[in-house]
Amino acid sequence: MCSEELGDIGSDLSISDFTSILHDMASTAIPRNKCKLKRHNTPWFNDDCRSAVLDRRKALRKVKAAPTAVNLEHYKILRPKARHTIRTARRYSWQTFVSKINSRTPVKKVWKMIK
Repeated sequence: MCSEELGDIGSDLSISDFTSILHDMASTAIPRNKCKLKRHNTPWFNDDCRSAVLDRRKALRKVKAAPTAVNLEHYKILRPKARHTIRTARRYSWQTFVSKINSRTPVKKVWKMIK
């Protein structure tokens, strides 16, 4: 398109008309709702895990804000503590689930837990 053609179109439409047409086109082409990602709730993630992760994140934010030796050391202590808490919770959850499996347990439930 050359500038002469744009000038002809621009003279026919006012700014408010152009804006309303553009808005109508966008509302038909762009979806209004957002797709929500499905979060899988893990059966092993309990309050201990949640508090350990929150403490670790808080310590990491402190290190990023003020990278002192004390803050870094505190973060280095909390990171393996959170990892240990999560691993222990996973292990305990798996052990309790496996101990409940018997010949009457539906296969669908077993595969759902494995996935």
